[in-house]
Amino acid sequence: MSTTKWMKNGLILLGTFFLITILMLGMATPAYAEELPEAAGTATEEEHVEGQTIETRQSMTIMKTEVKDIPAENGETVTVLASGAEIGVYMTDVNDSWDAILLDGEIRYIPAANAALTASAYEYEYGSNLTRLTAYSPEQLEQLLDGTELSGLGTTFAEMESKYGVNALFLISITKQESGSGSSSLARRQNNLGGLKNGRGGYMAFDTKADCVDYMAQLLGSKYLTEGGRLYSGTSVKDVARRYCEQSSSWTAAIENLMKEGYNKIIKTA
Repeated sequence: MSTTKWMKNGLILLGTFFLITILMLGMATPAYAEELPEAAGTATEEEHVEGQTIETRQSMTIMKTEVKDIPAENGETVTVLASGAEIGVYMTDVNDSWDAILLDGEIRYIPAANAALTASAYEYEYGSNLTRLTAYSPEQLEQLLDGTELSGLGTTFAEMESKYGVNALFLISITKQESGSGSSSLARRQNNLGGLKNGRGGYMAFDTKADCVDYMAQLLGSKYLTEGGRLYSGTSVKDVARRYCEQSSSWTAAIENLMKEGYNKIIKTA
């Protein structure tokens, strides 16, 4: 074969190889696309029809939660709901873990774990679960503090109930019992409303009374009322008293009486 003919055939083969390579690349998915994270959990507006339709305007007890524009964590947060908000429920079990709500005429989404449908409003019962939220407003809780040294803390107690999931009537009752409704020397000097010890034979000091309520609610929520917590014995006043107070039987009775008294005062003015 002549050199000229060999070169001609070689160029034809080389050109064919490049043409096949280009066609294959055109059909193949780029390698980098496999490395990109998927937008997991996104949903179109139509996908919520898989949820269970229920009656709207049903009462919901809300733990403080973000509201998303789609039923997915990567959705845009459009607002934040505080505890006790009454929300129109459009659907439940959307994408398995979201509830669709009606907010200002728009369908929005909140995590199902942060909302509990309630058949009736909170009712006090002796020995009840202290993680059951009252969803009382700051104004309602302030009624229980009027005329005491705890006056002005209604908003704080409402926020701490939502933030840590601890019954607000229980929190108020502890502060009343342990601080003489804010009048004790420990409450006046150190803003300590819960008889909270510092582990060195003395008592803790706080910059403000609100700081003390925040610390106490967090302590009770995480250590006393969460299964597996270091001081967990159960979720009733009696259970908490076993580790919170040495005189547990008398303390339990006092706290329960204060909770009942507070509940009765609120429902009479509701």
